[in-house]
Amino acid sequence: HAHQGMEITLLLHGAFSDETGQYHCGDLIVADERFDHAPMACPQQGCVCLMLTTAPPKRNRFTQMLRSFLKF
Repeated sequence: HAHQGMEITLLLHGAFSDETGQYHCGDLIVADERFDHAPMACPQQGCVCLMLTTAPPKRNRFTQMLRSFLKF
């Protein structure tokens, strides 16, 4: 998904990875509108995050990804 503003993510449980690397419980990730990524939860541990944003995600990119994932 793409961002319109800041996105701050605190990883509470498990792990995930994206184009920039792997993140684990306790990691804090800060992204701005220049960052476009496709995070994937760890298959073994899953992933629980708290995310704060200053603007909603770019709807067209996020919605297309969700529809593909959920098979709408």
